[in-house]
This record gives sequence, C-alpha cells and structure tokens, in this order.
Amino acid sequence: GKTAKSLEDTLLKRLDQVDELIAANSANEKNIDELFANMNGTYQKVGLVKYDAFHEMGGKLSFSLAMLNGKDDGFVLNAVHSREGCYTYIKEIVGGNSIIVLAEEEQEALKMAREANEPAEK
Repeated sequence: GKTAKSLEDTLLKRLDQVDELIAANSANEKNIDELFANMNGTYQKVGLVKYDAFHEMGGKLSFSLAMLNGKDDGFVLNAVHSREGCYTYIKEIVGGNSIIVLAEEEQEALKMAREANEPAEK
C-alpha cells in the first residue's frame, strides 16, 4: 500500500481543493445576487394589444405595447395608425400605474404585462 507520507500529501491536496471550492462558491453566490439585483431594472414584462383605431380601417395596424421591469416601472407605447399617418404616444408607468389616463387598449396591454410573470392559476 501507500506510505503515511503519500496519504498525508493526498489529504492536504484534497483540503486545498475544498478551500478553492468554498471560495469559488462564495464568488458565485455574490455574482448571482448582483445579477438578480440588476434584473429588477431591466424590462422583463411585456404586454401587446393590436387593434383598429378607426372602424373604416382594418388590419389591426394600431397597437399598445407595455414594457415593465421587476418593480412594475416602465412605459406604455401607443401607436395609432390612420390614413393620414401613424402617431405614437408614450406614457410612463410607475409601480404599475400611470398618472395619465390610459385608453382601454393601453390598460389591457398594461394588465398583460403586469400578469406576464405570474404563475398560472390551477
């Protein structure tokens, strides 16, 4: 078999590897925490509603797009398509609400975005 000296070397080597793994795990936990903190500021919830702004026009070329971060802050972008052109409007969303009155399609897009990451009911 092996001598006591070679067994001691093997144990010391393994203990050093354990110390390295503990340090790497600590660094990984720190990085994961930073990633989750950063994700709260990114747009991760989306709601899109296409509609006909004017009854004489078809094709649902108008739309309301809501984009929210993890704190339900973001915006609703509304593009209204007419024969004369396309007009866009943006409304700020803070905490899931707007201080400006939202149109029906904007409210629907906002609701879709707010519910985007919620677990489905059983």
